[in-house]
Amino acid sequence: MSNLPTTSLVPFVTSKVNGASVAWKNLDLIRDYGLDHIDDIDTWLLDNYSFSTLPVDESNLQADQSTFYAERYGGQLLAGNGGGGRAGLKGDFQCKGIGPTPLIGSITPDHYRTGMASLTEMLNEVLWGEVCHAMLPHGAVRCLAIIDIGNILEGEERYAIAVRENEVRMGHFELSPYFEPRGNEPLLSESLRVKAALDQFEDICSSIYADSSTPEAILDSIVKRFAEQLACARLFRICHGSITSSNIGISGKYLDFGTISSLGSYENISTSMGNPGFLYEYRNIVSSISGFIDTINWYRRDINISSSDYVEKFIYHFEKQCHMRFCSIFGFEYTEQSPLGSTYERLSKKIYRYLTMGGAKEKYGVTYHNEGDGFHTVDTLFGKLADRDFDSSSLEHSMFLDIKDILAESGGDYDEYIRQRFCFYNESNLNMDYLHYDLIRQDISEMIKGDNIYAVFSEYVDDKIKRSNKIKEYYIV
Repeated sequence: MSNLPTTSLVPFVTSKVNGASVAWKNLDLIRDYGLDHIDDIDTWLLDNYSFSTLPVDESNLQADQSTFYAERYGGQLLAGNGGGGRAGLKGDFQCKGIGPTPLIGSITPDHYRTGMASLTEMLNEVLWGEVCHAMLPHGAVRCLAIIDIGNILEGEERYAIAVRENEVRMGHFELSPYFEPRGNEPLLSESLRVKAALDQFEDICSSIYADSSTPEAILDSIVKRFAEQLACARLFRICHGSITSSNIGISGKYLDFGTISSLGSYENISTSMGNPGFLYEYRNIVSSISGFIDTINWYRRDINISSSDYVEKFIYHFEKQCHMRFCSIFGFEYTEQSPLGSTYERLSKKIYRYLTMGGAKEKYGVTYHNEGDGFHTVDTLFGKLADRDFDSSSLEHSMFLDIKDILAESGGDYDEYIRQRFCFYNESNLNMDYLHYDLIRQDISEMIKGDNIYAVFSEYVDDKIKRSNKIKEYYIV
C-alpha cells in the first residue's frame, strides 16, 4: 500500500456508495498495473473504491464498509489540515474525493472541510495527469479511474472519486505545525510522526533512487529532478500554480492539478492565491528544500547537511536546465561540455529575457495565446530575426550574432536556417490555449451533461495528448 511508516497513516472507515458508476478508466494504466486480466474491471473498481465517509441515504448506512488510510504530511499551505483531508489509500491506489478524513483540522476553513470533489474537478485531474505524463521529463501522478458518485450532497453538483497512483512527497517528512485534530483521534504527535518518517528516509526513497544509498546522494537526485521538471514546465508555459512540498513527488512527478493551466505568454501570472506567479514558481521548491533539510538535521543526529548548499544546487541545476531548454526554441541542443557552451548559455539568457520583458509584475487571470502585458512573443522574435529587423544595439542583434556563431561551427547558413526553423515553428502550432484553465473546465462541464462520458472524454484526452506531443516534438527536451 505504501512504504511510509504506519505512524504516517491514519485508518478510517468508509461506507459503500450505492448507485455509483465508473465514469472513466485508464486502459493503459490498468495494463501497466497488471489488472487487465480482470474480466469486469468496472465491477472490480466499484467493489474496491466506491466508498465515502459521507453515507447520506438509508441504504448506504447499511452498506458494506471498508477501511482506508489517510496520509499525514506537512509543508506549505495546508489550510490547517494534517495531510490528506479528502483522500484515502487502499492497496496500490489513493482515492481523492472520498469525504472528510480524520486529518481535517479544527481550524480548517469550511470550504476545505467537505472532503468532496466534483466530477469536473476529477476529470481535470485525469487530463492534466496524462498531459504532464506525456510532456514533462518526470511525468505526473495518473488516474486509474474516475468513479461518479452522483449528487451525494444537497444541490446539483455531481461528485466523483479519483482513483489515482500513490506518490511519496517531501511533505511526508515535514511538520504540519497548525494541525489540531477535530475530535479525539488518538494521533501520534507531529514531532514523533516526522521523526519516524525521517528515520526511514533512505528505505522510503529506495524504490526510486536505488543507486543512491545516503541521504546526501538521494537529495542530490531529488533536486536535479525538481530542476528538470520545473525548467521543462517553464519552457512549455505550464503553470502548476501551487508547487509545494505536498504537490510534487520525491520522484519529480506533478500531482494535484486544481490550479494548473497553460499560459499564453511568459508572464508572472498567478493561478493560486498565496503562491508565487509563474516566473517564480521555483521559489516554493527553494523553500521546501530548505525546510526539509533543516528538519532532517534536527531529527536525524547522524546527519548534518547544509540547506544553503542544496538550495544553491537546485538553483544551479534549474538555471542550467532552463539554458538548455530555451535554446531549443531555435532547435539547438547542447551540453555543458560543448565547446560553444558559453555562447549557448548567453543566447538562452537573452531569449528568456526577451520573452519575459514587461511580464515580471505578478497578476491574476490566465492569458490566451500571445496576449498579455509582455512586450514580445516567440512569433515576434522569429519575425525580427528572419527579416533582420533590428538595430545594432538591440537584444535581437545580439541574439543574431550568437546564432551566427553557433551555426558557423557546423557551416550552417543563418538566413536559410532561421527561415526553415520559422516554418517549422508555424507548422507546429505552439498555441497552448487548448490547455487553458477556463476552456478545459467549460469543455468538461459540457461533456458531463451527456450520456457517454467515457467515450467522449477519452477522445478528448487523446486529442490533448496528441497536440501536446506535437508541441514537444518541436523542442529538443
